[in-house]
Amino acid sequence: MIFDLPTVKPFCERCEEVQVQPFNPESPTWGFLCVDMRRENEQVFSVGYLCQGCKDFRLTFMVMRKDLRLTLTGRSEIEKIQVPPYIPKDVALHYSSAVLAYNCNQVLPSLFMLRTLIEQYMQSFLGRGKYKDADQLCSAYNATLDDRFKSRFPSLPIIYGKLSDALHAADEDAELFESQIREIQKHFRAKRSWEEDGC
Repeated sequence: MIFDLPTVKPFCERCEEVQVQPFNPESPTWGFLCVDMRRENEQVFSVGYLCQGCKDFRLTFMVMRKDLRLTLTGRSEIEKIQVPPYIPKDVALHYSSAVLAYNCNQVLPSLFMLRTLIEQYMQSFLGRGKYKDADQLCSAYNATLDDRFKSRFPSLPIIYGKLSDALHAADEDAELFESQIREIQKHFRAKRSWEEDGC
């Protein structure tokens, strides 16, 4: 059985960026390491990839075959998430943790990290420790925003409420994650432009 390996575009630790030139699969003369499982129809492959930018950084992926289905089951370096430049630096880690959890099919933790991002940002913006209650925190943050901004762009308190409802119900809602991370991005992108324009 022959598999045609794709090129991939992960983060390169050496280049410190996602490469324009992708990682290519390495093709050693001995082939890829393969471990046969107990059942005849299962195998695990170790597949190496090399960054085409620096030609130095390697990633190894573990891929499991069951019948004709291939599943990525591991990698030598945990995925690095690039955070958009308009996300405030003091909550960038929460953003990347949320995306990483979501990419690993951990939807509830990803929703929790998005809510943590919002809460920690509002705490940082207003002054840590001033508001212990989430409703007061959200109201105080909303009061700092221009009415024109609030009428045009997504509201962090509304997003916070939606995420809280899902967490309280233990609702692993992937569509909610995808929609609300876009709303968070819009809020911060607009806020940055708003402040740069002196509005």
